[in-house]
Amino acid sequence: MKRRNALVILLLAAGAVTRLEAQVLYGSIVGSARDSSGAGVPGAAVSITHLETRLSRETVTDAAGAYAFSTVPTGTYALKVSLPGFKSFSRPNVPVTLNSVTRVDAALQVGQVTGCSRPTGPRSGWTSTATSCAICPSPWAGTTSSSSRPSPASRRPRTPTPSPPTPPARWCST
Repeated sequence: MKRRNALVILLLAAGAVTRLEAQVLYGSIVGSARDSSGAGVPGAAVSITHLETRLSRETVTDAAGAYAFSTVPTGTYALKVSLPGFKSFSRPNVPVTLNSVTRVDAALQVGQVTGCSRPTGPRSGWTSTATSCAICPSPWAGTTSSSSRPSPASRRPRTPTPSPPTPPARWCST
């Protein structure tokens, strides 16, 4: 009799238990980095920083320009995407809630030249410490004088003596 009562109580208790659903305590942030043509930008650094705790995480975009942060604690985040040669993209208030996926796509724009320097002296022996260089447009390019003479950018010294070259362009350090 005691066994029967225990079995009945056990069956009633099992029937009274409601269905429990798994609860996810985190959210996710996903997205992609694309250039102005819409192509994915691989190798871009993506970081998120929790605005209250200042804890941050970092990742890099894959070959298609996609990134993902899983198991992100809830809260508001600042997201930043950067890659040399592009302007940084930032989104200051990215909300993450329980059991949700927040998508932030970054449109990266080509960066600006930060400064130019003009080499002085003879070309041989001149060195630069810039990690990347580009040639800036010359302020004299395409100009001619009113006397139909060649432009200053196209003039060359006629003597074989070493002298500084006429600057057809400026060196730019980025």
